Amino acid sequence: MSSAQSQEQPGMCHGTSKPRLDIRPKVQHYRAAGPALQQIQFLHPAYPDTENLLLILPAFDSGGIHHGTARIACAILANCHWDGYLSTSRHGPRITLGMDEILMNPTYYFRIDEDTDYAVTPSFEHFVFPPTLPDYWQNAPINPTTTDRVHERDQTCRISCSTLPNEVAHVIPVTQEEWWRQNMMYMRTLRPDSSLDTNCADNAILLRRDLHFLWDSHKFAIVPKEEKWVVHILNSQATTELQERYHNIETQPIIGVPAEFLFARFALAIFAGKGIFTKQGSSRKLNLKLSDGRLQPKVLSDKGCRLQFGSRSKSRSQSATKRQRAAGGEDNNDWEQEILGSGSWKLSKKRRRESSSSSFDERSSGDEYIDDSSSEEEEDRGRPRQRHYCASDFGEKSTVSSVSVPGTCINGATIDAASVEYSRKGSNAAVTTITEKSCSKADVTDA
Repeated sequence: MSSAQSQEQPGMCHGTSKPRLDIRPKVQHYRAAGPALQQIQFLHPAYPDTENLLLILPAFDSGGIHHGTARIACAILANCHWDGYLSTSRHGPRITLGMDEILMNPTYYFRIDEDTDYAVTPSFEHFVFPPTLPDYWQNAPINPTTTDRVHERDQTCRISCSTLPNEVAHVIPVTQEEWWRQNMMYMRTLRPDSSLDTNCADNAILLRRDLHFLWDSHKFAIVPKEEKWVVHILNSQATTELQERYHNIETQPIIGVPAEFLFARFALAIFAGKGIFTKQGSSRKLNLKLSDGRLQPKVLSDKGCRLQFGSRSKSRSQSATKRQRAAGGEDNNDWEQEILGSGSWKLSKKRRRESSSSSFDERSSGDEYIDDSSSEEEEDRGRPRQRHYCASDFGEKSTVSSVSVPGTCINGATIDAASVEYSRKGSNAAVTTITEKSCSKADVTDA
């Protein structure tokens, strides 16, 4: 017998032809991230060193962070000043690294030559989509598509290449439909007339269910690096699992989704998890969106910042259940669809109350569509943080109503735990009394 014939074949017991059970080793634990994980700080040059933290990003790129991703994230906060640059000191020269090189210093200043005291956009609600993307975002390829069926178009998860269990995930979430319309994002789709809300194929990608959850929680974004679309992890966790498994993994081809939508999602992730600038105990020069949609620089006192953007203002309108849900990420049960027959589904009662538009699946021939909203925005599923009252909020025969509406926005001022009395005449609802002092004009001044 030759040596080749005498060798035991895989899966066979010695001297027999019986198959052998092949048990693979157990999956190993990921390492604890530990307190020593490096974070890189980006600072505003016009504020004292103890009050100038603009942004913090984890150093997952070979112990640093990708220059292009970090610089554009800072520019988003500075009203999309693509001419902004980084320096290692408050008045030092700009760094000379290329956009695909790695930032290794622990701190950088984000500077704009013509505006050293630039205003900062405090939240996604005040973010106005720029007329043009930064040059760096215009080089990664987006493949064209011939179908509106997302499952047929993508076929596999765009990150893991998994075939099961996948879900259709929004790029710009349903909770941002008002922002979608205000910024006319539908004009960037193939069919603007049928894309007036976020439920369109241009605004969707296929993701495996666990990655969909992480996507909704803004744990990562899809950004360009070296002219490829890659996953960039934005938050450090208790273990190294996320960065070891997914950071800088090139995505499957992005098909039929405008780069502008991925950019908007990146901006949303930066605002959702990185809103530290308004929480440092001093007045701030901020870009605030007016009722007509224009941005105007305003100086908010520390009190004004806390009322408008503090963590308490976020949770005022949340029940204990909603706060618990937000702490743990998205509660998909609230938005669960019941799959009926061959791809048809019905929405939960809560979703039907919030959306009067036709469903995405009615327009895309029955793809499974699971709603997505960030855990940072869970309050939008119940009561918005700032309720805007109109005649339709009241019954036709109502004359007077009194409600307690913490965090209500009236004529541009936020009312902290105020009791507001409304009177109704015909089709108009008017505010007649505010029984508790709101944010005073002294807390907001022109910049």
